[in-house]
Amino acid sequence: MERFLVSNLKNDGECCGVTFNECHILMEIYDKGEIVMKDLAENLFMDKSIISRSIELMVVNNLILRKENTEDRRKKVLVLTESGAEKAGEINFYMNKKYESLFKKMPHGESENIMRAAKRLAEVFIKWKESDQGCCIGEKNGCCS
Repeated sequence: MERFLVSNLKNDGECCGVTFNECHILMEIYDKGEIVMKDLAENLFMDKSIISRSIELMVVNNLILRKENTEDRRKKVLVLTESGAEKAGEINFYMNKKYESLFKKMPHGESENIMRAAKRLAEVFIKWKESDQGCCIGEKNGCCS
C-alpha cells in the first residue's frame, strides 16, 4: 500500500509540472498563507537542507517569494507568488478531481468511513512521528542488523 501511494503521489506532482517535494511545499504555503522555513520543514517532516534546495529553485522559477520577517530579520517568510498560487490551485483542482473519481467507485456511504479512518490514521502518524526515537534505539531491537 505504501509503495502504491508514494508512487502515485510522486507521479501526480510531476504531471503538474513540479517535483514531489515542490508540490508539498506549494500546498503547505498555500494552506498557511505564509510560513518560515523552519516551520515548513517541521510541518512536512522534511530536512531543512532539502527544503532549502527546493525553495531556491522555486524562487528562481517564480513560484515562491522570500519576504522580510517583521518579528525577526534573520528569518525569511515564504509566500507564494501569483504563479505559485496558480500552480497550487491547479494541483488542488487536479487532486480533488482524482480523489472524487476514486470515491465514486465506492459504494454509497463508504467514502465517509474511509475519510474518517484516514483522518484518524493521520492523527496517529503525527503522534507516532513526535514520539519516534529513531530506528536503532536499544541494542537488540533487530531493526539495523
